[in-house]
Amino acid sequence: MSNKLYVFHGDQLLLRSDADGRLTVPTEEEPLPVDVVGTRHTIHLPDGEVILAQRAAEAFNTYKPTTDSSSVASTTDSSSVASTPDSSSVASTPEGQANPWVMLGLRASYDHLPLDLYRQAGKASQMLYWDQHSQ
Repeated sequence: MSNKLYVFHGDQLLLRSDADGRLTVPTEEEPLPVDVVGTRHTIHLPDGEVILAQRAAEAFNTYKPTTDSSSVASTTDSSSVASTPDSSSVASTPEGQANPWVMLGLRASYDHLPLDLYRQAGKASQMLYWDQHSQ
C-alpha cells in the first residue's frame, strides 16, 4: 500500500478528484502536476499509518474559467468565475478531459475530505510549518 502524500503551497493543499468526483489526497506513487521542493517528511501517526508531507514549488489552480478567443464572458457574468469546486469549473486538459487536480485551502478542504484525511492534512501542515520556522 502506498502512502498518502500531502503537498502544500502555503496553506493550499493539492487534491485529486477520484472517479466519483470526490476529492482525495494523492499517493506518493502518483505523478503530480506540480514540482515538489524541500524535505519530504515521513510522519508516523498514532494509529500506525504513515503519511508524507512536502511543499509544492508553485501553486496549481484548476479553477480558472476556460474560454476560447471567440467567446469571452462579460465581467459582470458571475457564472464565468468559479469559487467552489465543481465539475463545471474544472479546467480542461488539451485532450478535452477534465483535470482532476486542485489546490484548496486546508480549512476549505474540511467540506470535501473525510475526517481522517482532513486530520492527517492538518498534521502534515503542522510538520511543514515547524520545518519552515525552526531552522
